[in-house]
Amino acid sequence: MKVNKYVNLIELNDLSLLLYHQVTKQYIIFDTLSKKVFYKAVAENSLPTHLKKELIQKYFIVADDYDEKLQLLTPVRNMFTYSTANLDIIVHLNYDCNLKCSYCYQNVITEKVVMNDKTEKDVIEFIRKIVLDKNPEYIYLNFIGGEPTLHTDKMIRIMQACNKINNSFYFSVVSNGTFGNMKKIEELLHLGLNDYFITLDGARKDHDKYRVYESGKGSFSTIIRNLKRIQEKFPEINIKLNSNLNDENKNHVTELLDVLEEKEIKYPLLFSKVISTANGKFDKTIEDNDSFWYQAHKQAIYRGYDFKPYGREINLACMMKQTNCFIIGADGFLFSCIEAVGMNEFRQAHVNDYGSAMFEIIRSQAQNIGYAYDTCDSCEFLPNCDGGCYYKRSHDDFVCPKSSFENDSLMIIKEIFEVKS
Repeated sequence: MKVNKYVNLIELNDLSLLLYHQVTKQYIIFDTLSKKVFYKAVAENSLPTHLKKELIQKYFIVADDYDEKLQLLTPVRNMFTYSTANLDIIVHLNYDCNLKCSYCYQNVITEKVVMNDKTEKDVIEFIRKIVLDKNPEYIYLNFIGGEPTLHTDKMIRIMQACNKINNSFYFSVVSNGTFGNMKKIEELLHLGLNDYFITLDGARKDHDKYRVYESGKGSFSTIIRNLKRIQEKFPEINIKLNSNLNDENKNHVTELLDVLEEKEIKYPLLFSKVISTANGKFDKTIEDNDSFWYQAHKQAIYRGYDFKPYGREINLACMMKQTNCFIIGADGFLFSCIEAVGMNEFRQAHVNDYGSAMFEIIRSQAQNIGYAYDTCDSCEFLPNCDGGCYYKRSHDDFVCPKSSFENDSLMIIKEIFEVKS
Protein backbone atom coordinates (compact mmCIF):
# COMPACT_ATOMS: atom_id res chain seq x y z
CA MET A 1 0.00 0.00 0.00
CA LYS A 2 1.01 3.65 -0.42
CA VAL A 3 -0.26 7.07 0.58
CA ASN A 4 -2.31 8.64 -2.22
CA LYS A 5 -0.08 11.30 -3.80
CA TYR A 6 -2.95 13.82 -3.73
CA VAL A 7 -3.13 13.58 0.07
CA ASN A 8 -1.29 16.27 2.04
CA LEU A 9 0.28 15.12 5.30
CA ILE A 10 0.70 18.04 7.69
CA GLU A 11 2.09 17.80 11.22
CA LEU A 12 0.22 20.08 13.63
CA ASN A 13 1.75 21.74 16.68
CA ASP A 14 -0.03 19.46 19.15
CA LEU A 15 1.86 16.51 17.61
CA SER A 16 -1.21 15.33 15.71
CA LEU A 17 -1.14 14.54 12.00
CA LEU A 18 -3.57 15.99 9.46
CA LEU A 19 -4.38 14.14 6.24
CA TYR A 20 -6.11 16.41 3.70
CA HIS A 21 -7.35 14.95 0.41
CA GLN A 22 -7.15 17.43 -2.47
CA VAL A 23 -9.57 15.48 -4.66
CA THR A 24 -12.33 14.50 -2.24
CA LYS A 25 -11.81 17.49 0.15
CA GLN A 26 -12.03 15.10 3.11
CA TYR A 27 -9.63 15.14 6.04
CA ILE A 28 -8.63 12.97 8.99
CA ILE A 29 -6.62 13.98 12.08
CA PHE A 30 -4.58 11.43 14.05
CA ASP A 31 -3.48 12.20 17.59
CA THR A 32 0.24 11.99 18.42
CA LEU A 33 1.41 10.65 15.08
CA SER A 34 4.26 11.78 12.83
CA LYS A 35 4.50 11.64 9.04
CA LYS A 36 7.47 9.30 9.28
CA VAL A 37 5.62 6.78 11.45
CA PHE A 38 2.50 6.94 9.27
CA TYR A 39 4.41 6.39 6.02
CA LYS A 40 6.21 3.45 7.62
CA ALA A 41 2.97 1.88 8.86
CA VAL A 42 1.38 2.17 5.42
CA ALA A 43 4.43 0.76 3.64
CA GLU A 44 4.72 -2.16 6.07
CA ASN A 45 0.95 -2.81 6.04
CA SER A 46 0.85 -2.55 9.84
CA LEU A 47 -2.13 -0.23 10.26
CA PRO A 48 -4.99 -1.53 12.45
CA THR A 49 -7.53 -3.36 10.27
CA HIS A 50 -10.46 -1.00 10.93
CA LEU A 51 -8.32 2.08 10.26
CA LYS A 52 -6.82 0.62 7.11
CA LYS A 53 -10.31 -0.17 5.81
CA GLU A 54 -11.49 3.41 6.39
CA LEU A 55 -8.41 4.93 4.75
CA ILE A 56 -8.82 2.69 1.70
CA GLN A 57 -12.54 3.46 1.39
CA LYS A 58 -11.78 7.20 1.45
CA TYR A 59 -8.81 6.89 -0.95
CA PHE A 60 -6.26 8.18 1.55
CA ILE A 61 -4.17 5.07 0.93
CA VAL A 62 -4.16 3.00 -2.25
CA ALA A 63 -2.53 -0.09 -3.73
CA ASP A 64 1.07 0.23 -4.91
CA ASP A 65 0.06 -0.11 -8.56
CA TYR A 66 -2.85 2.34 -8.25
CA ASP A 67 -2.71 5.22 -10.75
CA GLU A 68 -4.10 8.17 -8.78
CA LYS A 69 -4.57 10.41 -11.79
CA LEU A 70 -6.10 7.83 -14.12
CA GLN A 71 -8.25 6.01 -11.58
CA LEU A 72 -9.33 8.84 -9.26
CA LEU A 73 -8.56 12.41 -10.33
CA THR A 74 -9.67 12.08 -13.95
CA PRO A 75 -13.04 10.38 -13.24
CA VAL A 76 -13.91 12.80 -10.41
CA ARG A 77 -12.73 15.79 -12.45
CA ASN A 78 -14.87 14.63 -15.37
CA MET A 79 -17.92 14.55 -13.09
CA PHE A 80 -17.44 18.27 -12.43
CA THR A 81 -16.34 19.12 -15.95
CA TYR A 82 -19.18 17.42 -17.82
CA SER A 83 -21.93 17.36 -15.20
CA THR A 84 -25.16 19.22 -15.87
CA ALA A 85 -26.27 19.08 -12.22
CA ASN A 86 -24.82 22.55 -11.70
CA LEU A 87 -24.93 25.36 -14.23
CA ASP A 88 -22.67 28.41 -13.87
CA ILE A 89 -23.53 31.53 -15.87
CA ILE A 90 -21.52 34.74 -15.60
CA VAL A 91 -23.12 37.77 -17.23
CA HIS A 92 -21.13 40.93 -17.96
CA LEU A 93 -23.77 43.65 -18.11
CA ASN A 94 -21.22 46.27 -19.08
CA TYR A 95 -17.56 47.20 -19.29
CA ASP A 96 -17.98 50.75 -18.01
CA CYS A 97 -17.21 51.56 -14.38
CA ASN A 98 -17.40 54.54 -12.04
CA LEU A 99 -13.95 53.70 -10.66
CA LYS A 100 -10.60 53.71 -12.43
CA CYS A 101 -8.59 50.99 -10.72
CA SER A 102 -5.03 50.92 -12.02
CA TYR A 103 -4.68 47.13 -12.01
CA CYS A 104 -8.10 46.12 -13.39
CA TYR A 105 -7.87 43.23 -15.85
CA GLN A 106 -10.54 44.94 -17.95
CA ASN A 107 -8.19 47.81 -18.75
CA VAL A 108 -7.47 45.84 -21.94
CA ILE A 109 -11.00 46.69 -23.13
CA THR A 110 -10.88 50.02 -24.94
CA GLU A 111 -14.57 50.21 -25.89
CA LYS A 112 -16.65 50.33 -22.71
CA VAL A 113 -19.70 48.52 -24.07
CA VAL A 114 -22.99 48.42 -22.16
CA MET A 115 -25.31 45.53 -22.97
CA ASN A 116 -28.05 46.85 -25.25
CA ASP A 117 -31.71 45.83 -25.12
CA LYS A 118 -31.43 43.35 -28.00
CA THR A 119 -28.43 41.59 -26.47
CA GLU A 120 -30.20 41.51 -23.12
CA LYS A 121 -33.13 39.66 -24.73
CA ASP A 122 -30.70 37.35 -26.56
CA VAL A 123 -28.98 36.50 -23.27
CA ILE A 124 -32.30 35.75 -21.57
CA GLU A 125 -33.29 33.48 -24.48
CA PHE A 126 -29.90 31.73 -24.29
CA ILE A 127 -30.39 31.12 -20.57
CA ARG A 128 -33.91 29.80 -21.20
CA LYS A 129 -32.67 27.34 -23.85
CA ILE A 130 -29.71 26.08 -21.88
CA VAL A 131 -31.74 25.59 -18.70
CA LEU A 132 -34.39 23.63 -20.60
CA ASP A 133 -31.75 21.56 -22.39
CA LYS A 134 -29.63 20.69 -19.38
CA ASN A 135 -32.30 20.67 -16.65
CA PRO A 136 -29.79 21.43 -13.87
CA GLU A 137 -30.53 21.10 -10.16
CA TYR A 138 -28.71 24.32 -9.27
CA ILE A 139 -28.20 27.40 -11.44
CA TYR A 140 -25.64 29.98 -10.37
CA LEU A 141 -25.96 33.30 -12.17
CA ASN A 142 -23.37 35.94 -11.40
CA PHE A 143 -23.62 39.56 -12.55
CA ILE A 144 -20.35 41.33 -13.17
CA GLY A 145 -19.02 44.33 -15.10
CA GLY A 146 -17.42 46.81 -15.31
CA GLU A 147 -19.58 47.82 -12.42
CA PRO A 148 -22.91 45.98 -12.79
CA THR A 149 -24.77 48.15 -10.28
CA LEU A 150 -24.57 51.03 -12.77
CA HIS A 151 -27.26 49.11 -14.64
CA THR A 152 -29.49 47.60 -11.97
CA ASP A 153 -32.57 47.85 -14.20
CA LYS A 154 -30.97 45.37 -16.61
CA MET A 155 -30.07 43.13 -13.71
CA ILE A 156 -33.63 43.24 -12.39
CA ARG A 157 -35.16 42.42 -15.79
CA ILE A 158 -32.83 39.44 -16.28
CA MET A 159 -33.54 38.14 -12.76
CA GLN A 160 -37.29 38.47 -13.30
CA ALA A 161 -37.05 36.56 -16.57
CA CYS A 162 -34.87 33.85 -15.02
CA ASN A 163 -37.29 33.32 -12.15
CA LYS A 164 -40.02 32.66 -14.72
CA ILE A 165 -37.81 30.07 -16.42
CA ASN A 166 -36.85 28.14 -13.29
CA ASN A 167 -37.03 28.61 -9.51
CA SER A 168 -33.55 27.18 -8.84
CA PHE A 169 -31.49 30.27 -9.64
CA TYR A 170 -28.86 31.41 -7.15
CA PHE A 171 -28.00 35.03 -7.95
CA SER A 172 -24.82 36.90 -7.04
CA VAL A 173 -23.20 40.22 -7.88
CA VAL A 174 -19.55 41.28 -8.03
CA SER A 175 -19.40 44.98 -7.18
CA ASN A 176 -16.97 47.69 -6.16
CA GLY A 177 -19.31 48.53 -3.29
CA THR A 178 -20.02 52.14 -4.22
CA PHE A 179 -23.70 51.46 -4.98
CA GLY A 180 -25.83 52.72 -2.10
CA ASN A 181 -29.42 52.68 -3.37
CA MET A 182 -31.06 50.63 -0.62
CA LYS A 183 -34.41 50.47 -2.45
CA LYS A 184 -32.77 48.83 -5.45
CA ILE A 185 -30.83 46.45 -3.22
CA GLU A 186 -34.08 45.50 -1.50
CA GLU A 187 -35.65 44.81 -4.89
CA LEU A 188 -32.68 42.63 -5.88
CA LEU A 189 -33.00 40.80 -2.57
CA HIS A 190 -36.68 40.06 -3.17
CA LEU A 191 -35.81 38.68 -6.61
CA GLY A 192 -33.37 36.24 -5.04
CA LEU A 193 -30.00 37.98 -4.65
CA ASN A 194 -27.89 35.72 -2.43
CA ASP A 195 -24.22 36.72 -2.59
CA TYR A 196 -22.79 40.21 -2.90
CA PHE A 197 -19.02 40.36 -3.46
CA ILE A 198 -17.41 43.70 -2.57
CA THR A 199 -13.76 44.70 -2.86
CA LEU A 200 -11.71 46.41 -0.15
CA ASP A 201 -8.02 46.65 -0.97
CA GLY A 202 -6.94 47.52 2.55
CA ALA A 203 -7.58 50.30 5.03
CA ARG A 204 -8.28 53.81 3.69
CA LYS A 205 -4.69 54.73 2.78
CA ASP A 206 -4.08 51.63 0.69
CA HIS A 207 -7.55 51.25 -0.79
CA ASP A 208 -7.79 54.87 -1.92
CA LYS A 209 -4.47 54.58 -3.69
CA TYR A 210 -5.81 52.07 -6.22
CA ARG A 211 -9.61 52.23 -6.25
CA VAL A 212 -10.51 55.80 -7.14
CA TYR A 213 -13.22 57.71 -8.97
CA GLU A 214 -12.41 59.53 -12.21
CA SER A 215 -11.82 62.66 -10.14
CA GLY A 216 -9.08 60.87 -8.23
CA LYS A 217 -11.11 60.72 -5.03
CA GLY A 218 -10.90 57.47 -3.10
CA SER A 219 -13.89 55.16 -2.63
CA PHE A 220 -13.10 53.73 0.82
CA SER A 221 -15.48 55.84 2.93
CA THR A 222 -18.38 55.26 0.51
CA ILE A 223 -17.90 51.49 0.62
CA ILE A 224 -17.64 51.35 4.40
CA ARG A 225 -20.83 53.42 4.72
CA ASN A 226 -22.68 51.14 2.30
CA LEU A 227 -21.47 48.00 4.05
CA LYS A 228 -22.76 49.28 7.37
CA ARG A 229 -26.15 50.17 5.88
CA ILE A 230 -26.54 46.80 4.14
CA GLN A 231 -25.48 44.98 7.29
CA GLU A 232 -28.15 46.79 9.29
CA LYS A 233 -30.99 46.72 6.74
CA PHE A 234 -30.42 43.42 4.94
CA PRO A 235 -28.58 40.93 7.19
CA GLU A 236 -29.86 38.08 4.99
CA ILE A 237 -27.61 39.13 2.09
CA ASN A 238 -24.36 37.16 2.08
CA ILE A 239 -21.72 39.85 1.72
CA LYS A 240 -18.26 38.53 0.92
CA LEU A 241 -15.32 40.90 1.03
CA ASN A 242 -12.44 40.54 -1.38
CA SER A 243 -9.04 42.15 -0.87
CA ASN A 244 -6.65 42.28 -3.83
CA LEU A 245 -3.10 42.07 -2.54
CA ASN A 246 -0.16 43.76 -4.23
CA ASP A 247 3.44 44.54 -3.35
CA GLU A 248 2.43 47.49 -1.17
CA ASN A 249 -0.77 46.62 0.66
CA LYS A 250 0.42 43.05 1.41
CA ASN A 251 2.22 44.47 4.45
CA HIS A 252 -0.86 46.24 5.79
CA VAL A 253 -3.39 43.43 6.18
CA THR A 254 -3.47 44.07 9.93
CA GLU A 255 -4.71 47.62 9.32
CA LEU A 256 -7.59 46.32 7.18
CA LEU A 257 -8.55 43.79 9.85
CA ASP A 258 -8.40 46.54 12.49
CA VAL A 259 -10.77 48.77 10.49
CA LEU A 260 -13.28 45.97 9.93
CA GLU A 261 -13.21 45.18 13.64
CA GLU A 262 -13.52 48.83 14.63
CA LYS A 263 -16.46 49.39 12.26
CA GLU A 264 -18.04 46.09 13.39
CA ILE A 265 -18.23 44.87 9.81
CA LYS A 266 -18.53 41.12 10.16
CA TYR A 267 -18.38 39.46 6.78
CA PRO A 268 -16.24 36.64 5.34
CA LEU A 269 -13.00 37.85 3.79
CA LEU A 270 -11.22 36.51 0.72
CA PHE A 271 -7.78 37.44 -0.56
CA SER A 272 -6.86 37.63 -4.24
CA LYS A 273 -3.57 38.19 -6.01
CA VAL A 274 -3.33 41.12 -8.38
CA ILE A 275 -2.17 39.68 -11.70
CA SER A 276 -0.69 41.29 -14.77
CA THR A 277 -2.94 41.71 -17.78
CA ALA A 278 -2.28 40.85 -21.39
CA ASN A 279 -1.55 44.49 -22.24
CA GLY A 280 1.10 45.04 -19.60
CA LYS A 281 2.53 44.09 -16.23
CA PHE A 282 1.14 45.87 -13.17
CA ASP A 283 4.20 47.32 -11.46
CA LYS A 284 3.04 46.29 -7.97
CA THR A 285 2.47 42.62 -8.79
CA ILE A 286 3.92 40.39 -6.09
CA GLU A 287 6.68 37.96 -6.96
CA ASP A 288 5.60 34.32 -6.87
CA ASN A 289 8.19 33.35 -4.27
CA ASP A 290 6.89 35.95 -1.80
CA SER A 291 5.44 34.53 1.45
CA PHE A 292 2.77 37.25 1.64
CA TRP A 293 -0.04 34.80 0.81
CA TYR A 294 0.63 32.76 3.92
CA GLN A 295 1.21 35.78 6.15
CA ALA A 296 -2.03 37.51 5.08
CA HIS A 297 -4.12 34.42 5.74
CA LYS A 298 -2.38 33.70 9.04
CA GLN A 299 -3.23 37.16 10.38
CA ALA A 300 -6.87 36.81 9.31
CA ILE A 301 -7.22 33.26 10.66
CA TYR A 302 -6.13 34.39 14.11
CA ARG A 303 -8.74 37.17 13.98
CA GLY A 304 -11.46 34.57 13.51
CA TYR A 305 -11.75 34.46 9.71
CA ASP A 306 -12.15 31.06 8.09
CA PHE A 307 -10.82 29.93 4.73
CA LYS A 308 -11.06 26.87 2.54
CA PRO A 309 -7.87 24.87 2.09
CA TYR A 310 -6.15 26.14 -1.06
CA GLY A 311 -8.35 29.24 -1.01
CA ARG A 312 -10.62 29.50 -4.03
CA GLU A 313 -10.72 25.89 -5.12
CA ILE A 314 -11.25 25.26 -8.83
CA ASN A 315 -13.37 22.09 -8.53
CA LEU A 316 -10.45 20.19 -10.09
CA ALA A 317 -10.79 22.06 -13.40
CA CYS A 318 -10.44 25.66 -14.56
CA MET A 319 -13.69 27.37 -15.65
CA MET A 320 -12.30 27.37 -19.17
CA LYS A 321 -12.55 23.58 -19.27
CA GLN A 322 -15.96 23.16 -17.65
CA THR A 323 -18.75 22.46 -20.11
CA ASN A 324 -21.34 23.72 -17.63
CA CYS A 325 -19.78 27.19 -17.27
CA PHE A 326 -20.71 30.07 -19.59
CA ILE A 327 -18.99 33.47 -19.44
CA ILE A 328 -21.05 36.01 -21.37
CA GLY A 329 -19.67 39.36 -22.49
CA ALA A 330 -21.64 42.60 -22.68
CA ASP A 331 -21.87 42.15 -26.46
CA GLY A 332 -23.46 38.70 -26.15
CA PHE A 333 -20.32 36.77 -27.07
CA LEU A 334 -19.06 33.96 -24.88
CA PHE A 335 -15.47 34.01 -23.62
CA SER A 336 -13.44 31.08 -22.37
CA CYS A 337 -11.77 33.00 -19.51
CA ILE A 338 -13.22 35.61 -17.17
CA GLU A 339 -9.88 37.45 -17.03
CA ALA A 340 -9.85 37.69 -20.84
CA VAL A 341 -13.34 39.03 -21.52
CA GLY A 342 -13.11 41.45 -24.44
CA MET A 343 -10.02 39.79 -25.93
CA ASN A 344 -10.51 38.28 -29.40
CA GLU A 345 -8.14 35.41 -28.66
CA PHE A 346 -10.52 34.12 -25.99
CA ARG A 347 -13.79 34.99 -27.70
CA GLN A 348 -16.06 32.07 -28.58
CA ALA A 349 -19.48 31.95 -30.20
CA HIS A 350 -22.40 34.34 -29.73
CA VAL A 351 -25.27 33.33 -27.46
CA ASN A 352 -27.50 33.21 -30.56
CA ASP A 353 -25.31 30.40 -31.94
CA TYR A 354 -26.33 28.04 -29.14
CA GLY A 355 -27.59 24.75 -30.53
CA SER A 356 -25.40 24.84 -33.63
CA ALA A 357 -22.55 22.42 -34.31
CA MET A 358 -20.12 25.32 -34.59
CA PHE A 359 -21.03 26.49 -31.08
CA GLU A 360 -20.01 23.15 -29.60
CA ILE A 361 -16.86 22.88 -31.74
CA ILE A 362 -15.60 26.31 -30.71
CA ARG A 363 -16.36 25.65 -27.04
CA SER A 364 -14.57 22.30 -27.10
CA GLN A 365 -11.31 23.89 -28.24
CA ALA A 366 -10.86 25.62 -24.88
CA GLN A 367 -11.88 22.51 -22.98
CA ASN A 368 -9.05 20.50 -24.55
CA ILE A 369 -6.15 22.83 -23.74
CA GLY A 370 -3.17 20.89 -22.42
CA TYR A 371 -0.87 21.36 -19.45
CA ALA A 372 1.86 23.97 -19.20
CA TYR A 373 4.63 21.40 -18.68
CA ASP A 374 5.12 17.67 -19.16
CA THR A 375 5.76 17.37 -15.42
CA CYS A 376 2.24 18.63 -14.63
CA ASP A 377 0.83 15.18 -15.38
CA SER A 378 2.59 13.62 -12.40
CA CYS A 379 2.49 16.60 -10.02
CA GLU A 380 0.90 16.03 -6.62
CA PHE A 381 -0.76 19.46 -6.78
CA LEU A 382 -2.51 18.89 -10.11
CA PRO A 383 -6.02 18.89 -8.49
CA ASN A 384 -5.49 22.52 -7.46
CA CYS A 385 -3.62 23.76 -10.53
CA ASP A 386 -5.12 21.87 -13.48
CA GLY A 387 -1.92 22.22 -15.46
CA GLY A 388 -1.42 25.97 -15.22
CA CYS A 389 -3.40 29.11 -16.04
CA TYR A 390 -3.76 29.39 -19.81
CA TYR A 391 -4.52 33.12 -19.63
CA LYS A 392 -1.17 33.77 -17.93
CA ARG A 393 0.55 31.39 -20.31
CA SER A 394 -0.86 33.31 -23.28
CA HIS A 395 1.14 36.42 -22.38
CA ASP A 396 4.18 34.71 -20.83
CA ASP A 397 3.25 35.54 -17.25
CA PHE A 398 2.81 32.01 -15.92
CA VAL A 399 5.07 30.63 -13.21
CA CYS A 400 4.59 27.11 -11.88
CA PRO A 401 2.79 27.47 -8.50
CA LYS A 402 4.23 24.30 -6.97
CA SER A 403 6.61 26.13 -4.64
CA SER A 404 3.76 28.42 -3.55
CA PHE A 405 1.59 25.40 -2.77
CA GLU A 406 4.44 23.89 -0.75
CA ASN A 407 5.47 27.05 1.11
CA ASP A 408 2.16 28.90 1.41
CA SER A 409 -0.89 26.70 0.88
CA LEU A 410 0.21 23.84 3.12
CA MET A 411 1.13 26.31 5.86
CA ILE A 412 -2.27 28.00 5.53
CA ILE A 413 -4.01 24.63 5.85
CA LYS A 414 -1.94 24.01 8.97
CA GLU A 415 -3.04 27.35 10.46
CA ILE A 416 -6.71 26.65 9.62
CA PHE A 417 -6.70 23.34 11.46
CA GLU A 418 -4.49 24.59 14.31
CA VAL A 419 -7.18 27.12 15.17
CA LYS A 420 -10.00 24.58 14.75
CA SER A 421 -8.30 22.11 17.06
